[in-house]
This record gives sequence, C-alpha cells and structure tokens, in this order.
Amino acid sequence: MAHLHHGALNVLKEIVIGLSEFRVAQHDVCKGRALGKYAKTTFLSSDIRAKGILNLIYSDVCGPMLAVSLSG
Repeated sequence: MAHLHHGALNVLKEIVIGLSEFRVAQHDVCKGRALGKYAKTTFLSSDIRAKGILNLIYSDVCGPMLAVSLSG
C-alpha cells in the first residue's frame, strides 16, 4: 500500500475483498515520507590533507550484521 493517502486507503477497504482489517490514522504529514526527506549534516571542513596513498581514510563502520547476504 506504500504511500497511499488516508482517503484512498478508506476507499480501498471498501472495494477490495480479503483485505485484513486495519485502522487508518489521519495525520497532517506522512511520518515515513517526512523521515525520508531528512538530510544528513555535512562534514566539518578540515585543513588536514593526505600526503600519500592511504594516509587519510574515512570509513563508515558497522557490524557484525545479523542478516546473511545473498552470497552468504
């Protein structure tokens, strides 16, 4: 049902057979859509510059991951 408007969800409940019961909460702003529009803050500027290969490395580290990837 993705990002259907709350009014469309009410119509969908009336015209579809076999759809499980659910309540449609009406909000002024779709929470998922609002969160998706958040932007990350930029990195602070720095005067540090690498002088050679691998002198300066930025990484985003996380893990261990609980889900197994498709390739294992």
